Amino acid sequence: MIKDKTKLGKVTVLGSAVIFVSAFSMYLYCDYLKKWKSPGLSGEASVLVWESDNSIKEGFYEKAIEKCKRAVALNPYNSDAYERWGFALEMLSRDEEAIEKYEKAAKLAPRWGTPVHGIANCLINLEKYEEAYSRARKLLDMEPKNVRGLVLTAEALLQLNKEQDCLPYLEKAQSMDSLNWEIYLLKGVCLTYLNRFDEANLNFKRSLGLSSPNSDSIYLFSRNMICYFRWGRALENIKDYTQAKEKYLLALEARDLFKQRYGLDRRFSIAEWSITLEASLDTVNLMILEKRIEKDK
Repeated sequence: MIKDKTKLGKVTVLGSAVIFVSAFSMYLYCDYLKKWKSPGLSGEASVLVWESDNSIKEGFYEKAIEKCKRAVALNPYNSDAYERWGFALEMLSRDEEAIEKYEKAAKLAPRWGTPVHGIANCLINLEKYEEAYSRARKLLDMEPKNVRGLVLTAEALLQLNKEQDCLPYLEKAQSMDSLNWEIYLLKGVCLTYLNRFDEANLNFKRSLGLSSPNSDSIYLFSRNMICYFRWGRALENIKDYTQAKEKYLLALEARDLFKQRYGLDRRFSIAEWSITLEASLDTVNLMILEKRIEKDK
């Protein structure tokens, strides 16, 4: 059974799922390692890296890339600049280019887990799940208690149809971060495929119920889009078409709320994901679901 194979921008970070949201959260825990060649040039490069941070936080990824290019031109040993360059490319769905920059950052700072995380995330986006699993495991070898590493490992296993192997990683991640909506989402998907429906529904509901940094923020709407979509996809894969349609419609409703507040601002990768979601759940596909529902009656 093929699961979650539709390419949906950053839906798989997590992810995706999953995901713009998970990737952006990861971005905040960087453990910096500096390698400067010239004190004068390193200072200017540091400023450019700091400015690229601000550009990324504001959603201006192209501007961030330009800052990183200038920083690297001044100091080719600046691992932070390569990591941010990779992250900005990832947010623009340029995953193969992002991997190249992450690899350079990892080579310059071999003990730094963040570039390895970025590589694994991009490999999931590219549907290269075996490679993603290998990279995620490498991250856990470096940092055994890295929650993002645990979640990425679980995501890769889930996509490889190894649901039973996926659960222990999610349980461990949950024990360290009990308020992470993405963990509950993945548990819901995993438990659905294992036919443990009551537990799955509780996890999906828990994922949706966790508080957002801002109840009226981009994170809330993107989380709801992702959660309802993957809930629907899991239900569709086990042929529960009626419930699947219900969840898909809720995903579209969350997308519409997103559009009302943010329009289709291209600064946000999640806006591009929203457009992809609309294409995936168009009238034709919903009509196919309707026919399956009628057939099952």
